[in-house]
Amino acid sequence: GSGQIPFLELSADLEARGIGIEAGDAADHTTFSFSCTTDQLDYAVEKANLILTQPTFPEAEFKKLQAESIHSLRQGLIAPPTVAGRELIQALYPRMPQGRLSTPKTLAAVTLEDVRSWYERIYQLGGEAFMVISGDVTPEQGQHIAARLMEGFPRRAVPPQADYSPSKLKPGRRIILVDNPQGKQATIRLG
Repeated sequence: GSGQIPFLELSADLEARGIGIEAGDAADHTTFSFSCTTDQLDYAVEKANLILTQPTFPEAEFKKLQAESIHSLRQGLIAPPTVAGRELIQALYPRMPQGRLSTPKTLAAVTLEDVRSWYERIYQLGGEAFMVISGDVTPEQGQHIAARLMEGFPRRAVPPQADYSPSKLKPGRRIILVDNPQGKQATIRLG
């Protein structure tokens, strides 16, 4: 939900107009994207701005997303490609932010207050942000879209900085074997 518009109402409205809006999060970055036909561009920018600047974080939607995320992670943890990818990340980035991966336990421990607090402390328009606009848009329209999209976006104190100092890896080759008979296939990753 955003502003005064409940999640289901906003979702139905966007879908009826052919507007797709997605947000994603990874170890050290967040992405936000939207797509639409040119005739819906102004409306899409307006709603995207509303989602970015006035999230409501409804508790029922948070609980639903949390349960879906835990279920999805559990399913992934029996798939050899997922397991191999996670093991490789942890081997390449020990004791670094990129090497910290979610577990069902850590996902279950996140509270709605944690999410709200994170948004208030961290989520902001920073110097490392960039925007890509592609399609039937002139450079002038792109500048206008960018300004409208960022209008009212929170500008806060600099968030705490993560330590990205590289970990010292042990020299030589390492082989990590994960015995996962449930997986029914083998996956090999090199890094």
